[in-house]
Amino acid sequence: MDLQVREDLYKRLIETYGASHQMDVTVEEMAELTNALVKYKQRRVAKEAVVTEIADVIICCEQMARYFGLDAVLREKERKLQRQTERLDGLRAKMLGEDEQPNTAADGDGNEMSNNENE
Repeated sequence: MDLQVREDLYKRLIETYGASHQMDVTVEEMAELTNALVKYKQRRVAKEAVVTEIADVIICCEQMARYFGLDAVLREKERKLQRQTERLDGLRAKMLGEDEQPNTAADGDGNEMSNNENE
């Protein structure tokens, strides 16, 4: 399916069923993917079942991205991918012993601050 046909379909789906309903469908599809992944790890479903649910979630997420603002979603996606790249680079450096600096930094007043996101 070409891009314009897909864009038109997403628009029609939201116009026909309503955004709230399509949000409910998205939540349902994400739950089905969660269930399929759990069952796959338990060797209770085949890989194809997970693939099917991933496709459903992608379709729903593409609809939601357009509804909430595709440009904003794509910018946030890029920001998060960059953050993951930086984390992996830092982890790799640490594993190779290249990062001997403590996990703290000073703020503008010289106070020590943690760089740990989980704190």
